[in-house]
Amino acid sequence: MHAYDKSIGLMFPCFLCCVCALSVFAEDDLLTLGKAAPSIATANFIRGNAIQQYVPNSCYVLEFTGTACGACIAAQPEMHRLADEFRNVTFVAVFSERDEDAIRKFVAKFENSLPSTLIVDSDGTIWNSYATASGWNGIPLTVVVDGRSNVAWIGRPDGLGERLRAIVANTHTYQEDAEMIVINRIKKRQLELRSLANERETEAAKINQLVEPKNTVEEYDVLMKMLDEAIEEYKDLDICDAFRSQRVVISGGASIGKEKAYTLAIDYVARKLDQKAPPCYTLLEQFKCSFPQNKDNRILDLVLAYLSLSENEKLEEDMIALRNVHRAEVAALRQDFEVAFKLIAQSIETQRKLLRDVDRSNEEERRMLNESLTGYLQLQDEWKKNAAKQTKR
Repeated sequence: MHAYDKSIGLMFPCFLCCVCALSVFAEDDLLTLGKAAPSIATANFIRGNAIQQYVPNSCYVLEFTGTACGACIAAQPEMHRLADEFRNVTFVAVFSERDEDAIRKFVAKFENSLPSTLIVDSDGTIWNSYATASGWNGIPLTVVVDGRSNVAWIGRPDGLGERLRAIVANTHTYQEDAEMIVINRIKKRQLELRSLANERETEAAKINQLVEPKNTVEEYDVLMKMLDEAIEEYKDLDICDAFRSQRVVISGGASIGKEKAYTLAIDYVARKLDQKAPPCYTLLEQFKCSFPQNKDNRILDLVLAYLSLSENEKLEEDMIALRNVHRAEVAALRQDFEVAFKLIAQSIETQRKLLRDVDRSNEEERRMLNESLTGYLQLQDEWKKNAAKQTKR
């Protein structure tokens, strides 16, 4: 029914908008056939000679591929055959990925079917110059640069052989067929819409960054009004989910009352059920950030009710650990430290076991596990201090 987020939020949540860095494209900015091929000189060449510039009267085939792309792997034998047939053409595989170790392992595995020149485009510069600029999405994607250093073809690798023969023989034209003209018009409009969306996302992100903990009911009321307006204005954007989460959190500090705050929480949980995403962080932060007169134990009951929905699901060990941490947080907030310590200890042991078992070369997974473990240990230390204070009383 739903999945758990692997990250853990221990402070007041700051929901940042991931804004796609797309420029505003004018109609003439779309990369189409016959236009000068963008340079690939800045790329990281991990095999073969670096291409500082396209050499006149020489042809190049750029294969945008990926280590986890089944269609790309399936296309490799045909690309390898074409490389054998057209020995005067430079074939270049472009990996627009950040994990260079994974790429090198992939190259070692498929050594015999990859071209002699390989590029790691970790920051996406080459991808943006060709794929994004031409409106293409997804891989595999093939670009052919002709002897005039112009883009002679952009598309899927299917049927490349016939096109490449014409390009090498210099009998090709840049005249696109009726279907391609329509496709390019669609792509132009797609780029325009992306640019407009980017502008709205940027404006929404500015609002989101203004939301932070306050000290008075009046300040929280101002934030509530601002978020209500933002939710209405940007209801079609993904960032609206962050606005709703922020509104639930600050509702415990505003003057709207427990019943309205609880209704907002119920509405938020219902939305997260549809999105198959956990609302636990938001609910727990709402309770923590509420002024004493606004604290509502029903919010903690909502967390437990949500967690009960996953009882019969088959979850990975780290997700079970995270679920227990949420239960432990509820217990600690209710001053039931015996239960809280038991649950957090189980989660800490699980994280340590996962860290021992994970492949040392998987740096990203180790980083995530370490971050979660650090968060769990911080919670445990915080609760020990709170339990000590309770005992002194």
